[in-house]
Amino acid sequence: MVLKLSVNIMSKKLPSAKVRSDEKLDNQILRANLVGLANNVKWDKLIDTMREKDGYIPSYRSKSVICKKLSGWDVEWYYHLPFPMKSVLFLDISTKSSIFRGHLLKDKIVDHLDEIEEIVNSIGFVYEVANAFIRIFGYAPRDYEDFYEN
Repeated sequence: MVLKLSVNIMSKKLPSAKVRSDEKLDNQILRANLVGLANNVKWDKLIDTMREKDGYIPSYRSKSVICKKLSGWDVEWYYHLPFPMKSVLFLDISTKSSIFRGHLLKDKIVDHLDEIEEIVNSIGFVYEVANAFIRIFGYAPRDYEDFYEN
């Protein structure tokens, strides 16, 4: 009888970790009554565009449906992104950079708002502009954590 029981357990197909984590994410999105404003096609286009940029590479930070914590700023557009992008409540992209001009001079601040806004707008994201960054919203209702403080 023990042998029969173990055969039955072994014959069942167990869900993979990916399926469980997607279900968990979907459940969190449903419980929070979130409505999607972005999709994988838009996120992929943004990521590809940022990876192809020459010269100025903007920093970003994000907030996730899963951990609900605002991340720190990062500039690595390959492995540090908040994958899966389906989990992103919002993504902030810095629109300013500084150029070191020497120890006795203040850094030169360069505003890249027009360039970044053109990219974000052409992809079709829902976004708003803050003082030093653009916030791309992944879901509604829109989350404004730390938006007006900058």
